[in-house]
Amino acid sequence: MVLILHYAQISQCNVEEKINLLKLLKEDIFSLRFKKFLNSVQTDELSLEDITNEVEAVRQANYHA
Repeated sequence: MVLILHYAQISQCNVEEKINLLKLLKEDIFSLRFKKFLNSVQTDELSLEDITNEVEAVRQANYHA
């Protein structure tokens, strides 16, 4: 569904309608940005062994600190 609004139409809305429109836009934009973020951080580069080794190294460093 495509909805095209012009400024003249929006300016005729009362404050409550404008707030509702803003909330809808925020929700829509948030989900799009979140999906884009998730796609950008997906990786196959780390294995469980890599993570375990890093955790053990940090534990050792904290233990000896």
